Amino acid sequence: MTDKTIGWSFVAALICGAACGGGMESQACKDYFAAVETCAAKAPAPKGDILRKMAATSKEGFAKNSNPMAVSESCKGMLTSLQADPDCK
Repeated sequence: MTDKTIGWSFVAALICGAACGGGMESQACKDYFAAVETCAAKAPAPKGDILRKMAATSKEGFAKNSNPMAVSESCKGMLTSLQADPDCK
């Protein structure tokens, strides 16, 4: 690969990251934060409060993260874990 090809690939990845809905506005993050609220409502009192606090902390951290794809992937991972939680079913 030439330097020019690598450069264009990088630019395309950045554009896609911005246009493809990465970061807090990604579908994965929207789904995760909605699932947290649903699960927190079903979970026993202390766990529901903990889930809400964890989600708030995640939002704060994600707001500081300049990599929208990393934020989206983190949301996907957390959503998978939340969906496996027996208190959320």
